[in-house]
Amino acid sequence: MIKSEDFGTFEGNKVIRYTVYGEGIEFSVINYGAALTSLKVPDARGKFTDVLLGYDSLDEYASNGGYLGASIGRVANRIAGARFSYCGTEYKLYANDGNNTLHGGLKGFDKKVWKSAAVGNSVIMSCVSEDGEEGFFGRLDTEVEFFLDEDRGLHIVYTAVTDSESAVNLTNHAYFNLNGEGSGTVLDHAMRINSSCITAIDKNLVPNGVFKEVAGTPFDFTSAKAIGRDLSADDEQLAFAGGYDHNFVLDNDFVSPVAVTSGDKSGIVMETFTNQNGLQFYGGNFLDGVKGKGGKPYNKRCAFCLEAQSFPNALNVPAFGIPVIRAGETYRNEIVYRFSVKGQ
Repeated sequence: MIKSEDFGTFEGNKVIRYTVYGEGIEFSVINYGAALTSLKVPDARGKFTDVLLGYDSLDEYASNGGYLGASIGRVANRIAGARFSYCGTEYKLYANDGNNTLHGGLKGFDKKVWKSAAVGNSVIMSCVSEDGEEGFFGRLDTEVEFFLDEDRGLHIVYTAVTDSESAVNLTNHAYFNLNGEGSGTVLDHAMRINSSCITAIDKNLVPNGVFKEVAGTPFDFTSAKAIGRDLSADDEQLAFAGGYDHNFVLDNDFVSPVAVTSGDKSGIVMETFTNQNGLQFYGGNFLDGVKGKGGKPYNKRCAFCLEAQSFPNALNVPAFGIPVIRAGETYRNEIVYRFSVKGQ
């Protein structure tokens, strides 16, 4: 079942909140930023728990940073120096993260009001990014579908096409706390990531083409461990980001989860699946106490993000695989977050 309701108006455009109900799971999403606003699942005691950070009003989504629950594009993550070259032409972008471009620039997809509709058991949203928007070339037509499966899985499927050529790297920026949003830090959550290396970052948090093995480092999540266990380690990569804000190179078959995370108090387990080759693990290092749902403060490391995407800064690192599609090609990023409880 899907319920829709008015959620306000942004720049003259109507914003709608859709709530999708499944068996033991429900989520809400708004067409401002195609942003997930809540995700409720039962904990080990059967208590329905909202595991997603968010806000109560449209004004808060429009006024606050952090990209909470938002769809990110046209190119997710950081682009070094807010510029890149392609086929002999240099493209200059908006620097909204120091000297870098982050998550699409000044007005990325997270700040658009998407066209939206409930279709069957899905919520489908679409937006258009015209040639030259935010400095990127080519018109890009993007669609995202949100739906539930019968195994408490939330599916987020991004597709995009272009009329010529276009850079594209889409993802969702959901912030999770499996003990319940606003309940404290996630440092005691256990996490496993199916990855043997990361794309190392420089002091500006941008990958520069170096692959770094995780074995023997704080980035080794090949066996489950507490997120906070190694945060105090003397490690340059941790120091650059003030914690975890790194792209993990996935050992991925889209059959096995690329990550498994469990709440230490709730017993809620979240498996992450994707068809992408990268997973940005962000540990909420820059959350600064902004007031979220019910006025609860969202403090540093009170949530984590697992953003499935292409490698960051790939437009400047050809070895990463340049994220460009051409006319007649379809970009597709499918992400699944599946929930259960320990022992079941």
